[in-house]
Amino acid sequence: MYCHIIIIYSLFIYYRDGYDGKNQIKIIEDNNLEQIWKNITSNSMILEKFIDFKKEISVIIARDTYGAIEYFPITENIHQNNILKKSVFPPNLDEKILSLAYKVN
Repeated sequence: MYCHIIIIYSLFIYYRDGYDGKNQIKIIEDNNLEQIWKNITSNSMILEKFIDFKKEISVIIARDTYGAIEYFPITENIHQNNILKKSVFPPNLDEKILSLAYKVN
C-alpha cells in the first residue's frame, strides 16, 4: 500500500495506543515518510496536528446513570519531553480563562 502525504504542519502519528511519548512519531517536513511508514507496526493509528500550547489543563466532568453531573476541579498539566509529569491544583491561570474553562458542558 502506498500513501502520499503533503506535509503542511507538524503532525503526530499515534499507533498501538500511543500516548505520552510512547508509540508516537512527530512528522515534520524533512522526515523520511517512507521509512516512518515501514516502521509503524499497526494498521490502526491517529494523525494529529501539533499545536504549541502555552498551557494544558484538564476539565473533567462525569455523569452517573441517573443523569447527575459532577464537575471536578480544573488542574494544570505539566509536561516534560512531551510526557505528562504532574497535574497541579490550583492551576496557575488567569481568572478569565479559568471562568471560561468552567463553562464547558
